[in-house]
Amino acid sequence: MSKSKLAMTKSPAPFFLRRLFGRLLAGLVLTMSSGCAINTASADARAPAWVQEPHREHPEGHYLVAVGTGGTAEGAEKRALAALATQIKAKVESREVFYSASASGESPKDDLARLISIETQLTLIGARIVERFENASGQWHALAALERRAGAMFYENEAARLRAQRELAMQQAGDTRSTLERVGALREALEFSLKLDEARAVLGVIDPGRGAPGEHAGARTLLENVRTTFEIKRTLDGVLSEVGVAIEVRGEGAEGMLAGAQRAVRRLGMRVVSGVRTDEVDALIRIEGKTERRRSFDRRRAVSAWSAHIDVVDVATGEVVATTSAEGRTEGASAAEAARRAQRELAHAIQRLVREGLE
Repeated sequence: MSKSKLAMTKSPAPFFLRRLFGRLLAGLVLTMSSGCAINTASADARAPAWVQEPHREHPEGHYLVAVGTGGTAEGAEKRALAALATQIKAKVESREVFYSASASGESPKDDLARLISIETQLTLIGARIVERFENASGQWHALAALERRAGAMFYENEAARLRAQRELAMQQAGDTRSTLERVGALREALEFSLKLDEARAVLGVIDPGRGAPGEHAGARTLLENVRTTFEIKRTLDGVLSEVGVAIEVRGEGAEGMLAGAQRAVRRLGMRVVSGVRTDEVDALIRIEGKTERRRSFDRRRAVSAWSAHIDVVDVATGEVVATTSAEGRTEGASAAEAARRAQRELAHAIQRLVREGLE
């Protein structure tokens, strides 16, 4: 619904490792259709050595491997790829605990919620199924492998791209005179920096030459990246706390709509300013809400409809940077009950729409 120019600068999710596994698994599953040749052993053959020794023909120094089993070939392949994703996730997570704590000056056990997030759109390029085997009972085994050198090359290039994007966003944040545009640029910079942290962490897992924390230049680079991410986050929080937002509300139930809008602004870390003084206000939110009784085909129920429209204006430029709207309907045993429910839903909708517009 939002047409905001800031739509591409959404603030990242809380700092913990929530969705890495899903991201990695999705990327790995895509590699199954890459067209690479797969060695398939017949049901009459003895179980190949890789079933028990995955690294037998794919040395650990050159490959990351995992074995999966299932009732079908496809099921075994998916489990092998999932096992590979889980293996990488666990190693990345342990590295991130160290680096995030080092960057913030805290012990990992002090506040895990402040860890750098490892959730990005990156996928493990090059992971594929290299072996399959069906035993006499119809059980399938599959071997997934990722060549370390190819994976490392991809993540080196990805890290360079993300670093350049982060630097450009930081430059834009410093050049603009609009506080809202600066917030948007800092959010973009933070998003790129988080992805860069993950690329570096995964690179350290894929390429053993990166070494353990403190033993290689790659480790120092990752720690520097994470420190930069924390610094960008601190800067963004500081700018947000200085953003002044004025709110204009029109329509029935203005008091409830205003309260909902104020809660949304404060939860984003911004200030609510009374009145509209250009020396104190960075953003102006115009809200128009309406409720009205509607005809009901059930005589025992009353119906009320509600609608909300919001414009977010950047005071520095005078431009409408976001426009959002929503509508709905409620029912009640009486017209008064339906109207009260409509007002409550309208206030909740305003809170959500204001958050979307400012993000």
